[in-house]
Amino acid sequence: PSASVIMLMWIYQGTSATMSLTGVLHKDITIECSHGNAFSNIKYFCKGACNNEDVLITSREQNKDSWSKYSIKDEGNTFFVTISRLTEDDAGTYWCGIERVGFDTYNEVILTVIKTSTNTQTAALLHPALQKSHTPPLQPCQQMNQQSFVMTELSDDHLQLCAAMLC
Repeated sequence: PSASVIMLMWIYQGTSATMSLTGVLHKDITIECSHGNAFSNIKYFCKGACNNEDVLITSREQNKDSWSKYSIKDEGNTFFVTISRLTEDDAGTYWCGIERVGFDTYNEVILTVIKTSTNTQTAALLHPALQKSHTPPLQPCQQMNQQSFVMTELSDDHLQLCAAMLC
């Protein structure tokens, strides 16, 4: 019985999904992070190893000043993180995290920053891992298929990412 508990805890810790996306230099990008059973949990966004010092913003800081580099909007099982005024240094691996009893859950975000934008929609593939939680994408996002997300240009200063996560 104790071996089963250890195995279940290891699987729970490893549940995550990976998404790759592209942002445009000097523009803003909003990332949608969805997790099940996370309505009242603290959400956070971090870069790198995701230790305490790597956390960029949490849902405790939802009402940060508008000039901040990072902002977060908590909508229960889904939260949105905006990175403002992208620089080349913003490229890298980020994590959408949810504080849980036991082990936190994460979704990996790999951000590439390019110098120019095209007016056409940019699509990239979402690589699902052992994902236990999901929330369907919000309108008016355009779902391509169950394993993809679409990044659409909303204005010259803002990009929105809509992700479809697998169960």
